[in-house]
Amino acid sequence: MRRLVSFLACFGLWAAPAPAKDDPRLELVREARCTDLFGDGHWEASGIEFDGTLLRVAFDNDWRVGVLDPSLDPESARLVEPVDPRQRGYSDLEGLAYDAQGRLWGCIEGARLPSGEVHGLLVPFDAEGRPLAPRPFPFALPDGGKGYEGLAAVERDGKVVLLALLEGNHGEGGKRGKDKGHGRIHAYVLDPESDALPEPQVLEIPETADFKDYAGIDVDGDRVVIVSQASSKVWVGELEPKSLTFKGKGQVYRMPLEGGAEKTTFDRVEGVVWLDARTLACVSDRAQPDESDAHDQAVHVFRLPAAE
Repeated sequence: MRRLVSFLACFGLWAAPAPAKDDPRLELVREARCTDLFGDGHWEASGIEFDGTLLRVAFDNDWRVGVLDPSLDPESARLVEPVDPRQRGYSDLEGLAYDAQGRLWGCIEGARLPSGEVHGLLVPFDAEGRPLAPRPFPFALPDGGKGYEGLAAVERDGKVVLLALLEGNHGEGGKRGKDKGHGRIHAYVLDPESDALPEPQVLEIPETADFKDYAGIDVDGDRVVIVSQASSKVWVGELEPKSLTFKGKGQVYRMPLEGGAEKTTFDRVEGVVWLDARTLACVSDRAQPDESDAHDQAVHVFRLPAAE
């Protein structure tokens, strides 16, 4: 084969393929550890949202919600207590989303109902940003450990649509859930006349987002960002303006490298939210024993690289 390539190259009939271009990297602008913001303890940050003025942070090990300025100034940080005093300990809250009406929603990955089925749970918040009692989404999850990891909201035909991001590929766990590039979103169109949740429409994330898992989502206008914890990457794409279909393939960005390292240490990033057209805020969960804790349990602000 080597001789054949040399022969063809001599006569201009063969050219070496161009090397694969690496995905561009995000730039870290600033970050703050949750212990510096909210006090001592473990802060398993799992979701983040922005109302245009303040950030709100969900923790899957706590029902309280963190509030702070996007400057990440510790003086701006506080915790909001839940309404129900029984909401203590692990909340399993994963994503947060504001809808067009200014209502805040959250999602819980999954819970086993009396029927024996596992369903994700929708958590409404009151006007003060305090979590209220959750209610189940109607879809029975095939894998209780790989349920809803993120939540976003869009408006279509005057109705709020909640986009619940599934953690595993094909919306499943196990071997099939590791089949990269098959992310799924459940779209729930809310009926303004009823509290009942409809059956979801299933959206397929473009396979450009060839991630091992899917940990957080946000939509600003029609621009979408999805973060993967296991792959340490984000995907940026668009929705068609009047539908729930994706437009084009989108672009993948890698987490930053530091000090000449070969591997990023931003390996626990979960939630993500747009601050502006080029700036993202993310949160990181607590590191596992085999992972770096250099940036765990923190709030980060990243900037997308300028377009070439």
